[in-house]
Order: sequence, then structure tokens, then C-alpha cells
Amino acid sequence: MHESITSFVGIDVAKHSLDGCILDDGKPFSVSYDAAGLQELLARLPEAGRCLVTVEATGRYQQRVVAQLADAGHYVAVVNPKRVRDFANGLGILAKTDRIDARVIALFGRHVKPRPVAEVHEKQDELQQLVS
Repeated sequence: MHESITSFVGIDVAKHSLDGCILDDGKPFSVSYDAAGLQELLARLPEAGRCLVTVEATGRYQQRVVAQLADAGHYVAVVNPKRVRDFANGLGILAKTDRIDARVIALFGRHVKPRPVAEVHEKQDELQQLVS
């Protein structure tokens, strides 16, 4: 894990929205999952290279936000949702809402320290679809 990481962020990805939690302040937030919302998300996040943004794998919904964050210089980890759910159960967090999920994802990132993905190329989604 990079020593420069001082902040942990969790993002719960849905088709039309992104719910997030920055552990430094613990305040949940929500933005729309469109160009304006992604810009708002980037403005809310701590300095690039200083935080680990953890996102659950959601099929293909997470790909756009992961690419945007990586392009902006953030460390981004895409994790298995089952591992995050098991982590939450281990902490005794049984409730499941988007805001709670975002906080649990951020906690997972802080405690488990998943490996960030390599920089995502802008054509990665197109290439993946061609392979499929």
C-alpha cells in the first residue's frame, strides 16, 4: 500500500447515482451518476494520490467512475461485494442502505487495504465488450 494514502473513501455505485463516504469527516454524500455528478464527486474528494477510493464491482456500472477517478490520479480499488458484505457482517452491521454501504466500503478499504487497479485506459470498456 502506498504510504502517501491518508484518507479512505467508499463509493456505492448505482445505475443513476453514486453514494459516498469520506472517512475523515464521516459525512455521507450522494451525486448523480452523470458528467456533472462525476465532476462534483472529484471536487469533494481529498487530493489525488492521498486517498484510496474503494468501489464494489457492479458488473459494468462501476467502470465509468473508476476510469474517471484513475484519470484524475486517484488510487481506486474495485472489490468483490461479497467480501464487503462479509466484512460488514463481521462488524455487526446488518442494515443495508446506500449510505451505510458507502461507509462500510470505506471502512473495508481502510482495514483490508485492497490493491488499487492499474490506470484504466479510456477504451477499456470497448475492448472488454469486444472480448465478451
